[in-house]
Amino acid sequence: MMKIDDTDEKLINILSEDSRKSFKEISDELGLSVITIRKRVQRLIDEEIIKKFTIILNPELFGSRITSLVTIHPAAHRQNEIIEKIAELEQVEEAHLMTGGCGLSMKVHVDGLAELNKFIEKVRGIQGVISIENCIVLRKVKG
Repeated sequence: MMKIDDTDEKLINILSEDSRKSFKEISDELGLSVITIRKRVQRLIDEEIIKKFTIILNPELFGSRITSLVTIHPAAHRQNEIIEKIAELEQVEEAHLMTGGCGLSMKVHVDGLAELNKFIEKVRGIQGVISIENCIVLRKVKG
């Protein structure tokens, strides 16, 4: 496993904020050559520290999308199969197995309340789901 140094951390932070930034812009910001930046990024990709570059859509401008934070509490003996089924749902952007009694927390994007309701009913129908909590995001304040 490769060691991450301070420069790698700075590079990762820059790319996390704007993965479209050119290697030239990053090299100017970090005071390194473009070829050094290119090699470091490639090494981070090769070592699977960077898994992919992606986009984040603005749901307020992209249709009538709703973002919701959904938490389910799985029965312990069914936890793994529930996780597998949740991972297959296209509405789930992120899913995290949490410590303590927090269960499985998901960030979900849907096209309106009717689709959110269908999603919740689908999750409720997964064998071993004990309960569901749903919080609709009103406004993103950071990130």
